Amino acid sequence: MKGLNRNHVFVGAAAIVVVIGILFVTAIAQQSGEISAPPSLPAVFYGKLLVGDTQIKDGLKVEAMVSGKSCGQPSQTENGLYVSVVRANDPLTPGCADEGDTVEILVNGRRITTGTWSSGAIVNKDIRLPGSQKPFFDTAK
Repeated sequence: MKGLNRNHVFVGAAAIVVVIGILFVTAIAQQSGEISAPPSLPAVFYGKLLVGDTQIKDGLKVEAMVSGKSCGQPSQTENGLYVSVVRANDPLTPGCADEGDTVEILVNGRRITTGTWSSGAIVNKDIRLPGSQKPFFDTAK
């Protein structure tokens, strides 16, 4: 597939699995009468992460914060990429993202970028941090 590489396919497949899982949980919850409407789809933020000219190391914790609350699926950096699936504010995840909210993406406890949350969005944000930031990403927290 021209224009797609293995990392893009991985991110797309991960997003599809998350969406299917949410739809499955929603269907079960609706049958039990726990909720009356399906929740909003999560948003996915992902991209390459470089510190200077060096690919970010594997195994660093990736978090997504919305108004100070952790709203992302737990993940780690892998193959120079970060991925964060950010949940919506709904009965299953109260207090998480609403349309237009600012999402902070943290790696190893440090903010690397922000983005605007939109239900179902898949956002690619490649990031190159200054080489002076390298000490903050040398060891996993």
